[in-house]
Amino acid sequence: MKSLLLCTTLVCASVLTACANHAPSPQSKFMYHSPAQAYSLDLGSVAFRGEVAIRESCTPEGSSLDLTDNEGRFFRVDAVNLINHPKIELPEFADDPTVRDLVMQFYTDSVNTGGRVLEKANVNSRMGPALYVLVEFPDLQKSTRYVGYLVSRRGNFAYVLQHVQNSQRPRNMRTILGLMAADLKIPGTLPMLEKQSDTPLYVDLKNSTPEQIAEWKKAARCT
Repeated sequence: MKSLLLCTTLVCASVLTACANHAPSPQSKFMYHSPAQAYSLDLGSVAFRGEVAIRESCTPEGSSLDLTDNEGRFFRVDAVNLINHPKIELPEFADDPTVRDLVMQFYTDSVNTGGRVLEKANVNSRMGPALYVLVEFPDLQKSTRYVGYLVSRRGNFAYVLQHVQNSQRPRNMRTILGLMAADLKIPGTLPMLEKQSDTPLYVDLKNSTPEQIAEWKKAARCT
């Protein structure tokens, strides 16, 4: 599992799985539709400057979308499967704030380590109640990087929006993450599927058989 901060080009491997080198699913002109109908993202969002280059990956544990806009700014959207996730142990009947804290702890402890939390707050977003976290990653050889996270739970997915900046601009970071959240539709759409589900397609990571996992991957277009 690689950190987004260790990628020299800022086009990184997924925080959930090794990055798949395949073209994304068929998209409409300005929309990205994630696997499992987890979300759809407007690629014409004002959060981005110009066109965006995208790279996606997917496993039953979740999907990741890396985006780089015309100015080289990096963004990421992760949809994390919370049903018996092997690295995020949720207490029985955990409320949403607890889930958001545990998901964020997974990121700071296991994904992007070595950072210093500068700001942490519960906020309201277009995704619903969310946890906003700003983390500083010092680098003695390169410029310090600042990563903003916006974490929200919807059903059995945790949505983790991320943005990287080269200077500390907390107000701008909040604005950009808020704009991304506003242009994220949950559940999303699976292109060319006649009947759309009212909820994302979930799979139990602990109790599903290999055959059930394979069937889910096919239905979810998770490759």
